[in-house]
Amino acid sequence: MPLNAPRQKRPSASTATDLARHPATNADITPVTLTRVRRPRLQLALVALILALVVGAMLARIIQPQLSSSRRSDAMSSLLRAQILQEHWQSAHGRFGSVQDIWPHPEGLSLAGHYVLSDATGVLPGGPSEQAYAMQATPRGRQANDPCGTFVVTQAGVLLEAPWAGAACWSR
Repeated sequence: MPLNAPRQKRPSASTATDLARHPATNADITPVTLTRVRRPRLQLALVALILALVVGAMLARIIQPQLSSSRRSDAMSSLLRAQILQEHWQSAHGRFGSVQDIWPHPEGLSLAGHYVLSDATGVLPGGPSEQAYAMQATPRGRQANDPCGTFVVTQAGVLLEAPWAGAACWSR
């Protein structure tokens, strides 16, 4: 090579031609840049989960008495409606009817379904007659453990003595 001849650049190991060829297939390879993937910290997620569970449990404990009270109102409103239906039945048939006769909901379920309405045979063993009836709303499902228990009404009004729901339950 003559002394004043221009120098040719020699490809270095960092040029694209050296890095972009696969050794076996001699095909072009696109360089891949690896980036670090961040993972959420497990400890932080666990603390957030525990905190959410604690808050949910506290809210459930606060709301539960109000739910029981609103379910009790289902029993009261269903029995009061059944009393009106008894009066209509008595006017049309000359005697009071059984719950199966007067109540339009299937299987005697209360309006919202938290109670089952039936004749109160513990109060009136012979069932409804020309002058008397007794109906009860027995709690079911989640309401079954309610301390008020079973609500009872008769043609004379609400029964408040034990073992039926007392005055405190009717006033809530």
